[in-house]
Amino acid sequence: LTGDKLTTTDGSKLSSATKMSQLGYTGSGSFTMTKGDGTTTSFSISENTTIDQLTTGLTNAGLNANFDSSNGRIYVSAKTTGTAAGFSFSGDTAALDALGLNNTSNKVAGSNAKITLNGVDYESNSNAFTINGMTITVKGKTGTDEELSLSTDTDYDKIYDNIRNFFKEYNTLVNEMDS
Repeated sequence: LTGDKLTTTDGSKLSSATKMSQLGYTGSGSFTMTKGDGTTTSFSISENTTIDQLTTGLTNAGLNANFDSSNGRIYVSAKTTGTAAGFSFSGDTAALDALGLNNTSNKVAGSNAKITLNGVDYESNSNAFTINGMTITVKGKTGTDEELSLSTDTDYDKIYDNIRNFFKEYNTLVNEMDS
């Protein structure tokens, strides 16, 4: 989520020490952050709450949050990937507006990676899929009707190494039993 550009009501320069009152927020209230897995965290806000206190609270609640004073924006993102890593804010709209966090058009929702292999759909919260012992890492998106070919090959070097190690360990065991 890229927050809207913040401005102070008193014309002072924005910094992480900027208080909510300087952003035009008066009184006190709270808002809730809900993660994609359903867990919630509530944040109390007052006129004296600073941008730094807010971003620290969001970070402690499991998000990445920082304030860029040169651009005057708060940036919030999930620490993990996929649909379950999503998050939303609700509650005191005046506080969320003052912080620039009420505009969801600046938010990119998390989604899971999806592939179809041999007619079967698979979904993962990352770009890596492990299917029948084989790991497939997706590097890009295909078109709607575009198909890719996937070929595998036997790793003869790995087979050779495993057989060699088996006999080496077997011989060590036999030698220990003979002594």
